[in-house]
Amino acid sequence: MSAAIPTAKLHEITKNVWSMVLGFRIQPMKFDAGKAGAQEFVLGKVTISGTWQGAVTLGCSTVIF
Repeated sequence: MSAAIPTAKLHEITKNVWSMVLGFRIQPMKFDAGKAGAQEFVLGKVTISGTWQGAVTLGCSTVIF
């Protein structure tokens, strides 16, 4: 079984979860691998198993803008 989630829907889900759980406001940004190595970085991963299997990974800098 394959489930494709539109990018806009994934952004909405992520924004809502971070807001409700952590009280953070987030905004999608393009990933720049060159800059990622030059600053502190946080990476989180949730693995989902069952009828649908997959993983959701979120990485971000620790810098607050």
